[in-house]
Amino acid sequence: MADRKISTPLGSQGDAVPLGGPGSGNWGHAGRKGKRGGSLPRWSAMSVKSGKTAQIRQVVARSGARLPSKLSDDPTERAGQVRKAFAQMAEAEGRLKAITSDAGQKLREVSNARQRAFSAAVDWDAPVAEINAVQDRINAEWATRYNGALEDWRAKDAAYNEVRNGRVARARELLLAAAPDTPAKSFKWEAVEPRNITMRSQVMKNAQVAADFVNGLVRSRSVASEVGMPAMLRIKKGSVRASCRENDVKCDRKTSVRTLVHEFGHFIEHYSPVPFAHAVAFLRSRTQGEKLVSLSAATGNSGYRPNEQTRPDRFLSAYVGKHYAHGSTEVLSMGLEYLYAEPLWFATQDPGHFDATLTAIWTYDANR
Repeated sequence: MADRKISTPLGSQGDAVPLGGPGSGNWGHAGRKGKRGGSLPRWSAMSVKSGKTAQIRQVVARSGARLPSKLSDDPTERAGQVRKAFAQMAEAEGRLKAITSDAGQKLREVSNARQRAFSAAVDWDAPVAEINAVQDRINAEWATRYNGALEDWRAKDAAYNEVRNGRVARARELLLAAAPDTPAKSFKWEAVEPRNITMRSQVMKNAQVAADFVNGLVRSRSVASEVGMPAMLRIKKGSVRASCRENDVKCDRKTSVRTLVHEFGHFIEHYSPVPFAHAVAFLRSRTQGEKLVSLSAATGNSGYRPNEQTRPDRFLSAYVGKHYAHGSTEVLSMGLEYLYAEPLWFATQDPGHFDATLTAIWTYDANR
């Protein structure tokens, strides 16, 4: 059934709403595209959620997640509430991934069967031209089954990736919605090297996206805030490994938003002792009794220096447990990076680190 549009007498929300296909449910959210509205029966409006197949639409339609109407004032409890909402979203994403995996398995089975048919029919001692002719014949005989399986997998894989990207965006929205009403000072970047850098450059745009994300996590957007100490951005020529020392951040022109969010974690640890104390306490609780090992050995990445060491625990990356002689950690930096890039995976695969990151960021105070 092809998607179609209907008009509904919804006042200011009366834009045409795309109807879903079979499997998208009997009730829909009427309103502007992509926005939630009041529930109406199917004949009035259909869910704006969509998908390539009825099976995918069913999963998507049942996978909505929302925060509790009352969030706890306790940062740790609030983090747990957010994590539960993320777990619901991750479960739906997992079902979609399973659908895609099944389609991929069927494609492999058809491909293997086609190869077996070719092996049974070919005479390897025959001239090359005859072997190629047999292969062309077998491919033609299997074309319908193989192409059908291939198209089915491509459609489901594309649908999964589309939904996954939507889930990440939705998770970020929930993170910002859960931010406490605290008057924490906000962050900003100040480019100091080179001095002729402008906001039109991609790295400065990335820096602004990173600052907006971290600012949204730290405090509610409904709360007015002053601008705190800026992070000094030094953009180097060539390729450099991003780093942060106090409020001095070094990067290159290709540094991603994800990496700049990571560096903000070091900035926060340095200037606010409460988040730093949370990070240190969490790291000690997870790595107590562990011996230091080479970071290169623990990660399989030979690019680390010989003196870089870690206590890997069962972190999602051994880098989280990196040891610093001066006491800093990677707990908050890696946690913020995961919250930005892979929030659902983070919430379900390491709930302890997820909760610790949000607890720390929600106790940030630029005034110390």
